[in-house]
Amino acid sequence: MVDRWEDISLHPTYTPGEVVTFERLLLVPDDSFALSAPHLQMTAIQYAAMYSRRLVLYAHGYVLYLDVFDRRHKTTFCHYYRVPWANELTAEGFTRAVNAPAQYNKAT
Repeated sequence: MVDRWEDISLHPTYTPGEVVTFERLLLVPDDSFALSAPHLQMTAIQYAAMYSRRLVLYAHGYVLYLDVFDRRHKTTFCHYYRVPWANELTAEGFTRAVNAPAQYNKAT
């Protein structure tokens, strides 16, 4: 969580406890799996701040993978929790953060 997008670090960092490893997990096109972070909790004050746009809740991560030719790649991603304006016909929820620093949305 950050107060403004300008407060996000230019380079994502991860603590050892945040890194999850799956060895030789096969993902095919349009496949996905979900992870949760039970140790992260939002207070009622933070929740209200997010809904009034005084706090940005974002999630970022990366995937290291081998392609069919056994070449290594890394894809990073960043999403934020979007709260629509009162008369906006857009769904609430996580959406890609295109305004995040470049290192957060990158593929090699």
